[in-house]
Amino acid sequence: MASPVPDPLNPGRETRRLALTLLALLLLAGISWALAHVGLGAWSTPLAFAIAAVKAGAVALIFMRLSSGTTAARFALALAVAFIVLLMIAVVTDIQLR
Repeated sequence: MASPVPDPLNPGRETRRLALTLLALLLLAGISWALAHVGLGAWSTPLAFAIAAVKAGAVALIFMRLSSGTTAARFALALAVAFIVLLMIAVVTDIQLR
């Protein structure tokens, strides 16, 4: 398990990990932008949500260091994700019932 404090003996490792994550986020943002200009029909929204979920996961695990965080921080993340899913279900249900 990664330590929440950067390794003082190897500071380049943490920098490299953050830089690679940043590059991945920029690449995913570029893919999102490119897919917005392609006519994918009904697939455009699910693909956008999937890319957004991957980006949010990378930010939470790498930049916020929740992979090595406390149990309370992980519980707060799980609660937030559950609340967002509940809101999404409510929106879809509302649209279906109109």
